Amino acid sequence: MPPYSRCYGVTRDLQRSKGKRKETDSDRLFRLISENKGLSVKEISEKLGWTSSKTNRMLGVLDRKGRIAKRVFPVAQPRIVAKPLSHIGVLLVLATIVAGIGLNALWYSQISQPISTTSVSSVQSATTSMFTPTDSFGWRRYAEIAWRYYSPGVGVNPTTGIHRAKLDWDAITDWNTASYIIATIEAHRLGLIESNGTWGFKDRIGRMLRHLLTRQLGVNSGVGNWPYWAYYWDGPPYYNPVYLYTDVTDSGRLLYALDILRKHDRGFTEQVQQVYQRCKTAYDAMSQIIDRHANYYGVLEAVGFSAFGYDKSKITNVFENWQGQFKNVEGQMLPQTETVTEPTLHGVLELGLGGKFFEYTRRIYEAQKARWEWTGQLSGWSEGCHPVHEFIYERILNTAGETWFINKHDGTRVNIDPLMYTKVAFAYLAIFGENPYTTSLFNAASSLSHNRYGFGEATFENGESAISLWGSNLEGFYADSTNQIILAAARYALKGSARAY
Repeated sequence: MPPYSRCYGVTRDLQRSKGKRKETDSDRLFRLISENKGLSVKEISEKLGWTSSKTNRMLGVLDRKGRIAKRVFPVAQPRIVAKPLSHIGVLLVLATIVAGIGLNALWYSQISQPISTTSVSSVQSATTSMFTPTDSFGWRRYAEIAWRYYSPGVGVNPTTGIHRAKLDWDAITDWNTASYIIATIEAHRLGLIESNGTWGFKDRIGRMLRHLLTRQLGVNSGVGNWPYWAYYWDGPPYYNPVYLYTDVTDSGRLLYALDILRKHDRGFTEQVQQVYQRCKTAYDAMSQIIDRHANYYGVLEAVGFSAFGYDKSKITNVFENWQGQFKNVEGQMLPQTETVTEPTLHGVLELGLGGKFFEYTRRIYEAQKARWEWTGQLSGWSEGCHPVHEFIYERILNTAGETWFINKHDGTRVNIDPLMYTKVAFAYLAIFGENPYTTSLFNAASSLSHNRYGFGEATFENGESAISLWGSNLEGFYADSTNQIILAAARYALKGSARAY
């Protein structure tokens, strides 16, 4: 059971309406230090049964709320006094910056591993300049790591050139195909690959277009030339008995990826049109569904189909002319519709969407930030693979007005520990800049790099890697959706909005 229920938002609303709430960890801490003056971090940890990292994190929560001043707390034993500007090393300078809070936690978190995996609020500001990739070297380095996923023999079939959605699943949906096309474009923009040569930009894209132009198609509800839901990375269809054929969401994203491709390199314009024409009967049928999707995914679908001549202005402008209800989520007024972070990241990073779409993306970010401030937990909710539940959606809001819950792909709700997704950490840092919240997410997520596989999927909300969920199946922790968004975030940070292209 996580430290808060999956009905977190509803519970919190009820608490406010009744004027009281269950004692939280921050309340327990405040009561303890109010009743016992002069306790050290170590003594507080012992009395509450917490780790020093958690104590420091919760002290930070109280400090941000203005209920305490962290500087008055003595550090855990051994007590070390640092003179200003003394030359005893970077760690002691950092300890001076944070006024001596959690020196032992800081020492071990920075020495024992490259990047801290726990959001210790007392060292957030001190570690920002050390670990956030706010310069061109940093962002490029993280883009290079993410691109490792797409190495031949790792995430890309060395024979066919088709990639795979996860390192433990040798297949791709049309959503994943779009991810690889966009990742390859971003790598080309960033200079990670050359235009020509084997495994250069044109070679990789050429292989994917050949796949799209030759793959087997089926008949869905009497409509021909309908792509299957997924294809193995060596070409044949992946016959999923539940999801046999692709849907409008995956197709919409593939179409806008193809549109981005032909704008990036006009030499592929004819082949892109051929891919569209080959499945036009299926796309004609799917286009009729989009107008019912008044949500963030619907906007992505509408943008993709609009790029190929369909009039989907009703949905592309749905947030500019929102006619539905609003819901207050952590102080942010959000359209009361299906709300998951993922499509907002794609819309801003890949499509350069502005206006109300960007504004609501910002408010979703602010809601997650407020949740982090309120709970002390790293809040980077989105969606992704899960070793037990296959695929989960961490929903911030739905059409019924319910907030902060998790469900599987089939809609079944699950009561599990939320994950803080790596892609959210990098995307939020690129879009909204450096601050204590984005730095905390980034410091946890950036520790998940692998020398061959790129970045891992997620951490738990305490900052610890979630790779333990996958047990011995370590490759299942690495997916294209994570690394593609990191590449897009790096390009956004280094070269600006996609609207410039």
